Amino acid sequence: MNGTLERRNRSRVLLHCPLRLYRRGYSSPYEGETQNLSSAGFYCVVKEHFLPGDNLDCILTVPAENFSFNTGDVNLHCEVEVTRVDDLTNSFGVACRIDHYSLILRPEGTGTVKH
Repeated sequence: MNGTLERRNRSRVLLHCPLRLYRRGYSSPYEGETQNLSSAGFYCVVKEHFLPGDNLDCILTVPAENFSFNTGDVNLHCEVEVTRVDDLTNSFGVACRIDHYSLILRPEGTGTVKH
């Protein structure tokens, strides 16, 4: 045993995806990039300082090259809660739990698919 405690219920995938975080009620995004993600949450690096417990909206873009067929980039709208913040050199590592997400369909689609 290595002595570390794994708190995650779902395995994470090392995947670097661009994202935009929004404070509720504000239209200006804070851009960043995921370091890993699962269906339950993600860890990202951003320039903005958030606090554990902050509720944010997020647009997560999964680049097309992560799919075996040509779908174009896939955008997800996520409602997240900040669970941990790490002070990094010139940025912050932010762990978020995904409370709700929906697929943002391209213009030829008809809305979003909710989960």
